[in-house]
Formats: sequence, C-alpha cells, structure tokens
Amino acid sequence: MAAGSPPAMGALRAVCDAGLEGLSLKWPNDLVLDGRKLGGILCETAGADEGCVCVVVGIGINLLTPAERLPLETATSLAMHAKGLPRFPVLRDALVGGIADRLGTMLWQLVARHDAACDSFLAQAKAASYTLGRRVEVQRTDGTSVMGSAVDIRRDTALVVELDDGSRTVVTAG
Repeated sequence: MAAGSPPAMGALRAVCDAGLEGLSLKWPNDLVLDGRKLGGILCETAGADEGCVCVVVGIGINLLTPAERLPLETATSLAMHAKGLPRFPVLRDALVGGIADRLGTMLWQLVARHDAACDSFLAQAKAASYTLGRRVEVQRTDGTSVMGSAVDIRRDTALVVELDDGSRTVVTAG
C-alpha cells in the first residue's frame, strides 16, 4: 500500500494515470473528487455477541457514469476526471483487486503491530481528509445538528468539531 493512501484511494490512483489530484475522504464515509461525491464506503460489524467479529465492507464508486446520469448535482464520476479508462469489466476488476490487496496488507499490519498500524491508518485518513479544517454542519442521528470547524479525527474515528464559542464537541455519527 502506498504511504498515505487509504485502500480505495490507492486503488483508484493505481488505475488512473492522472486527474485524481483532488481525491479525498469526507468524514465519515465519502470519497470526494474536486469537492464532489465520487462514492461511499460503509462498514458493518457482525458477530460480536459470539466472540468473533466480522466486518462487512461495501464500497460504491461512480465509475463511468456520464454527468447527465448522475443522481445529484454534487456527484461526479471517475470518467469525468480521468481519460483513457479501460472498459468497465477491466476497470472494475482492477479496482476490486487493488482494494482487496490493500485491505489485506492493512489487516496483516493490524495483526503484526496493532497500535503502530492504527496510528499509521489514522495519519493516512487525516492526510486524505476533505473535512478537516472546513466549516461543517453535522446532522446527528437524533435530529440535532452541530455547526463549527472540523479540527480533528480521533483514533476511534470520531470527528472533533470546534463550535463558534470555542468549545469542542465529539461527533461519532452524522
């Protein structure tokens, strides 16, 4: 895995020669390219009650969708930024293989040196963050919202938001 490159980002860069300089991660789970949503990443844990935790990872990326077929004005697709992309089956297989290889490497790093690997992954996420340093409004799951500046991402992946009065709040979902 390339240093400073979370798996989906590294795999996207590996299949594209150029056009991805603006690729970043928007907390908590979006891939963003030049300020527009390119895709999303969702993880779900299962089996914790049985003593064996499994994680299911879902990644959706707008690959070859033309601008007029995107669902939102704030969305984009890989084809709008990178020229000379391979046909869909080749592109799909290259991305799936690249992401799987990078995730496998990350898992081995977690087993071999857990704390150092977690610190490294967090540093990569912060370096790739679209959110940090920006003014944000986070809609919480309870219907309330928080507005302020995103100042940090904690090791537990929570977002730290500095409110206008200078106080800080921790957001775990939104």
